[in-house]
Amino acid sequence: GSFGSLLKAWRTQHPEVDIVTVDLYTELFGRTSQKLMALPRALCRSGVKVLRPGGGSFMDALRRSLWMSQQLTRRAQDIQQRTAADVSFSFGTTYDAAWPGRPHFIYTDLTILGNLYYPDGAAAVEPWSAWVPSEHRTLQRAHTVFTHSEMVNRSLAEQYALAPSRARN
Repeated sequence: GSFGSLLKAWRTQHPEVDIVTVDLYTELFGRTSQKLMALPRALCRSGVKVLRPGGGSFMDALRRSLWMSQQLTRRAQDIQQRTAADVSFSFGTTYDAAWPGRPHFIYTDLTILGNLYYPDGAAAVEPWSAWVPSEHRTLQRAHTVFTHSEMVNRSLAEQYALAPSRARN
């Protein structure tokens, strides 16, 4: 979807730029031993149904956890520390890939609190409520946040106090 299209456009428009991509989920869970270490978190989050075929997704249970956000942030920061990249770019606000002294950009199509603009949005926010302070910090550390819609820009300004000049639709 969005990531592949954006990456293709960047490479087409700027073939002289060396763009390196990192799949943080593969970095974290590329080996069975890494998945086994995360299993207790998935079980706590969604119960034993993550072990049954068709009962729930192990990775979905992890993706919706604050623990996963912390792991993704640590992995992104480890990678940033080891590289000499000029900038960083992340998709979504579930982890913080910013590094001091380097501009960091984010693309997001929704914020957690942006769900409150929709009917029954509070029910969508509730499972993610512990994540909101982390999302707020992540957004504040970004140089620019690229968004999918004016509604997301509105959420950034109203609910996360992000200066309108730092959000681009």
